[in-house]
Amino acid sequence: MLAFLMTAIGLGFDFSGFSFLGLSSDGLRLMILIAFGTFFILTGWREVDAFLQPHPRVEYAGLFPTSIRRLEYRVKYGTYEVHDGYFVRLVFQNKAKNPSGQQSTAQDLAARITVFQNGQQIDAWDGRWANSDRPTTTGDITRLNGFELKANGQEAILDIGFRFHGEKDFWGFDNLHYLEQSPSRIPIKPSVYILKATLGASNWQKRTWSFALNIPDEAQSDDIRQVQIEPIKKPAFRKGGSQT
Repeated sequence: MLAFLMTAIGLGFDFSGFSFLGLSSDGLRLMILIAFGTFFILTGWREVDAFLQPHPRVEYAGLFPTSIRRLEYRVKYGTYEVHDGYFVRLVFQNKAKNPSGQQSTAQDLAARITVFQNGQQIDAWDGRWANSDRPTTTGDITRLNGFELKANGQEAILDIGFRFHGEKDFWGFDNLHYLEQSPSRIPIKPSVYILKATLGASNWQKRTWSFALNIPDEAQSDDIRQVQIEPIKKPAFRKGGSQT
């Protein structure tokens, strides 16, 4: 409506004889101009503030090429085996509009991963950043769950989970794995799930991304892309509210 009225003003539409709330045609023109100017200033100021003030803005940047990592697996107390773990990872970057200064860095960036099936929560755990140190004590875990993500093209690589070569079960991966030297989560059986990754920093509000996690009902082979994870796009709506 505002755009129509501004177009009418721009085209020199004759408001004579037309009144609104008791305003004359000149008063109506002035009211519309003031409303439009206020809207423009407020909208523009938000953009200027986002540029001038260095705020972090974390964005999903894609899938990390699946990697193979050799993991120790405790068979029983004092007895270990080493297996190849085929990992699924997500990548996030800080796309701050003004990347200068420490304030643009996402400080203590932490991730929470939750897996659902048919609306029921299957498992949840604190995410581990693959490009951070390995914990050696329980005191390291809280510190390493956070990550400083600078707005300089740096990547924060989030370990989601893995499968052992020759096995079907998928295991969520967190920092606790290194201390227990065995999978610290419950096994996630082959099926299709909804996985949600919620990220938040001490200077940036939480945001959640949703993914479809497809674990095939076949043992992990040398194909590093067997387990599929794809972002779920928000549905588009036609007029009237129907989904496309």
